[in-house]
Amino acid sequence: MLYDPPTRGILPQVVLAGLSWAAVGFGIWRFRKQSPLLLFAALTFAFLLLPVLNFFKITTLMNDRYLYLPCIAVFAVVASALQRLLSVNVHPVSELVRPFVSGLKWSTALAATAAYLVMTSQHLPVWQNSQSLWNHTMQHVPQLPVVRMQLALTHYDNGQQREAIRILQQALVECQPDDLDRERMQSAVSEWSAELDARTVANQLRTF
Repeated sequence: MLYDPPTRGILPQVVLAGLSWAAVGFGIWRFRKQSPLLLFAALTFAFLLLPVLNFFKITTLMNDRYLYLPCIAVFAVVASALQRLLSVNVHPVSELVRPFVSGLKWSTALAATAAYLVMTSQHLPVWQNSQSLWNHTMQHVPQLPVVRMQLALTHYDNGQQREAIRILQQALVECQPDDLDRERMQSAVSEWSAELDARTVANQLRTF
């Protein structure tokens, strides 16, 4: 979910991706007259995806939400393909084949729709709240200091200061943060520890 790609040893993947996108682009250009909306969808997808392709220096954590708009073009193409599949006029050899062909088309369309619905329903709980979001991210990229910091802030906002402090202290040992992140973590640990000590003293005085 976070943008943390490898930067070394990726030449084969880069070449393969470049050739694949070139093939897709050639195919779209080749059928631009037969399907002009396909070219429009491709240009729309590229235009909406441009801000998050790292051509511009921006700070972003959760990149999947930036794919919502570009995916509109993708889903439009898929929907158009399904519509064409269902409207194909097949002339079967006999009447016995006609129901099979019709059932195959409808089952393909329903299977694709069901797959998208299942994937969406499985991912929706991730965005339920900050706790679920950063717990999910922690499972995938625990090595990033920013993930530990965001998870600690979430616990702090929920009143779980001890857990927030523990997360940052553990991150200082395990994540090898840079100087700036280390300073932020140490400052947060000191500030939250002072708050926690002050609250403990206040509770003790209140008991007398």
